[in-house]
Amino acid sequence: MAERFKIIQKALVERDGKLLLIRRSENDAIFPGKWDLPGGTVEFGEGLTDSIRREVLEETGLLPDEVKQLGTCSYVYDGRSQQFIVIAYLIESYHGRLALSHEHSQHAWLTMEQTLNYDITETLRHIFSMLASNNPIETTLSSSQ
Repeated sequence: MAERFKIIQKALVERDGKLLLIRRSENDAIFPGKWDLPGGTVEFGEGLTDSIRREVLEETGLLPDEVKQLGTCSYVYDGRSQQFIVIAYLIESYHGRLALSHEHSQHAWLTMEQTLNYDITETLRHIFSMLASNNPIETTLSSSQ
């Protein structure tokens, strides 16, 4: 089997000590109906900062003013036989009006503790684990869904 890697970027958009979570559409191919952070894949030839700014704008209507890289984590998603390499960013300053894309059905501003009551994606669990460990680079060899 050929190895497959996917580079994903996710943004922790912060407001008043809470993070913006968005709920994926029930029709989504991966993690349908689960809560996630804004973000997505890097397009060919696109810079990392440009990519996360574009994804946040497309998914939320918010344009980040500043982007700070927090760290990177990696895990194997068994449901797709892929290794996800995830780059997490903090966005504390942005402008625009919150407007979700068609890919998402709801949004919520939550503390990290409040997210424990939500059905979050595997990717978000790995990001929170990385942040809790204070290790900017964390690798998990496999995960089960």
